[in-house]
Amino acid sequence: MPVWITLSHDGADVEVSTKTLSLPGTSEQEFYVEFEEEIDEGIVRHIWDAEPSGVKALKGLFTKPKPVNAIELGCGVGIFGRGLSVVFPRTLPPPSRRCTILMTDLEEAESRTRSNMSRFLQARQEHKSNTAPPVKFLYENLDWEQGQEEVFGPGAQSHRWDPVLHSDRTYNVDMLPALLRTLSALHESNTAETGEHPQSTKAILATKPRHVSEEALFGLLSDQGWTELHRQTLPLPVLGAETQCMELYLYKKA
Repeated sequence: MPVWITLSHDGADVEVSTKTLSLPGTSEQEFYVEFEEEIDEGIVRHIWDAEPSGVKALKGLFTKPKPVNAIELGCGVGIFGRGLSVVFPRTLPPPSRRCTILMTDLEEAESRTRSNMSRFLQARQEHKSNTAPPVKFLYENLDWEQGQEEVFGPGAQSHRWDPVLHSDRTYNVDMLPALLRTLSALHESNTAETGEHPQSTKAILATKPRHVSEEALFGLLSDQGWTELHRQTLPLPVLGAETQCMELYLYKKA
């Protein structure tokens, strides 16, 4: 993961690090994407370990030839959603490549996420080709304290969102109930959107286990009617230390 930082002498309060990640493509191709993250002690505007690994693992999960509308809860700097936009549409033939991704987070994450969205759109303009996937990026602030009460903005209400993405946000165990209730509220919104009998919603959760208290997540999912369909453990090499792991889960609620 190459990384560099531009040193500033203008008294700026925010320093930004830029990282370049390689993502697997088709026919032995690799795609390189750049992301900004801030260098500070906060937890919102950073790249977390599970996010790049989760993007790579997702490539094998999307096989149905249909457009995708995905929403991400707690997008941080936008790496999971943007990585998905590179990997997924290229695995399907036209016209099934249409992909809309709505990234959501707290207000303090918006500026860095939008900056990374701009990087992606600029890079796509510079490398235009007939095979470029038509990905539509959206961003909207979403506080889980409001989401659990089914209070969503116009973006979250504009589509039936499936799948719902969530990456490396289980470290704050106190917020798990609000997160899971927001997840279920999106499922209810999907059902209302169709106006028909209840539809299923898939949730893709990527996490790097840190402490046993995070296991409360699985009990909460079960209590709210989510069923585990897939589980995968991926190695996460650490330079000069024992290999850690990243866990990827696919859940469904009908």
